[in-house]
Amino acid sequence: MKFSVLHRLSRKIELRRFCNDAHDAFKKRKDAFENQYIRKQTAEQLEELKAKIQEKRKEKLKDELKKVRENLDDNEKSK
Repeated sequence: MKFSVLHRLSRKIELRRFCNDAHDAFKKRKDAFENQYIRKQTAEQLEELKAKIQEKRKEKLKDELKKVRENLDDNEKSK
């Protein structure tokens, strides 16, 4: 009788270990997918941010160039 109880307990422990190992494998895979998704989203957001920064720089340079041209035109007219 003792053998069967011990045997059942050991089987339960083995089953729990197997389930935990399987769960850990799925958890690792899930975490890897989440990390990959987050990295992809972050990279896309960085690209969008870089594009916006470049656009703002271009606009600022255009405004500065326009001001310089206006100053040059004013200087030529005043001569």
